[in-house]
Amino acid sequence: MSISGKWEGKLVDATGAMASIELNMADKDGRVAGDFGLYFLVDDPGCCGPQRRLSQTGEVRGQVRRDGSVRLDYKVMAGLKPVAVVFEGRLSETNGHAKQALLGCFEASDGQDALTLRGGGAVLWQYAGQ
Repeated sequence: MSISGKWEGKLVDATGAMASIELNMADKDGRVAGDFGLYFLVDDPGCCGPQRRLSQTGEVRGQVRRDGSVRLDYKVMAGLKPVAVVFEGRLSETNGHAKQALLGCFEASDGQDALTLRGGGAVLWQYAGQ
């Protein structure tokens, strides 16, 4: 399995916040490079469900191991302070609605006191044709 391509998914944080995330990644010899966009999901009672509000964009780096496990490192900004975030997960097959899935947990580490998100779970999908 390769992690190269576009990924879309959801994050649920320990604080109760929910967000959607988009990743565009390429892997070569197990090394991953790409970019991400993080969108908070905000309830909008005047509309038809939660609305996406862009929160962060940036670069992501990481590695894919032969056993399908994945580690991604990226930084998000809290004001003018960068906060390190680590995602640990694994590639997984799906039951047909997507090409493959990426399941895991994320945790804010260095500088987390300045960030709304603390850590939680994530599921991302790579759809056929992307």
